[in-house]
Amino acid sequence: MKFIKEDEKDDYGILDEYGVVYSLDERSVIGFKKEHLKYCKIKGGCTILSPSSYKNRFVIDNIDIPSSLWSYIRDDYDYTEEGLYIRKSFKVSDFNPYFSDKRGILFDKKQKTLLECPYEYECTEYTIPSTVSYIKKMAFENNKTIETLIIPRNVKWIERRAFNCENLNKVMMISDFVVFEDEPFGYSVKDFTILANEININGAFFTDLPKKITILTNNLYSSCDDFLTRDYYMDSNERKLIKEQKDVVFTEIVVPIGKIEEFKRLLPEEYHDILREINEEEGEEIREFIKTHGNDKYMLDLLDKFTTDLAKENLKTLSEENPFIKQLANEFDASV
Repeated sequence: MKFIKEDEKDDYGILDEYGVVYSLDERSVIGFKKEHLKYCKIKGGCTILSPSSYKNRFVIDNIDIPSSLWSYIRDDYDYTEEGLYIRKSFKVSDFNPYFSDKRGILFDKKQKTLLECPYEYECTEYTIPSTVSYIKKMAFENNKTIETLIIPRNVKWIERRAFNCENLNKVMMISDFVVFEDEPFGYSVKDFTILANEININGAFFTDLPKKITILTNNLYSSCDDFLTRDYYMDSNERKLIKEQKDVVFTEIVVPIGKIEEFKRLLPEEYHDILREINEEEGEEIREFIKTHGNDKYMLDLLDKFTTDLAKENLKTLSEENPFIKQLANEFDASV
């Protein structure tokens, strides 16, 4: 590409003082002079910025978006490293009717959709804002800094590869209803906890399995045989071989009281021996988390349905009406 001065025009484009190259009508960004820019301010009048449309890899530390921009689309189908990546922060004009920023992260105008987090965002623990209900694909793609992620109840839909981070160790999510597209969480998660009334999974949760997975739900709907890993399309022997090659170490999958058999029907046989019911200490830990993050009574009541104490109370109540249930309650008391 030929780069020219801002006040000169020909078939190649217009170069501004920040190193941004625009189309001749100055409506879209078609490239950049350097592969790494510390700062750029997209000029007013520009309407289109397509991060995945560039043939080379470009990095901008800090970017200012004008009021005129209405299109910012990232495509993930080719899985390449090419395109535009924002390293530190977004800044959006207050007069832009389509986009906004909050602490350097890009959202839609009403901040109901989280669009993109810079890949070296200066934060180790991040809580999704309470306004957000939708998280776009690749929103946290290759983020290197976030280690703990908190996803509150208001988030209802998470697109594919949304949290494909490099150092994300712990995820805590509470929700009444949520839909996940394929592989929303990547390969680095070690401790994953979700408490939800209903979970819909259109694919698999993870690229590689975490060391500990806690899934507390009344209803789980999955579109595949193995909703945990990307290897769900393989047969049992192929899946075992790949996990041995990757040196994946399983510890445990924690599920609600009384739901082990249900999860056995949802998961391949090799997971069955690492399933166990949630214990009282783990339930109390989640309870404290809910209390310190909004004290949501609905989520506390939902958690009660999965705790040991409530399960024991339910068995004792039923035992008064049925001798067989009374025997089960006695066995349950002896086992805890």
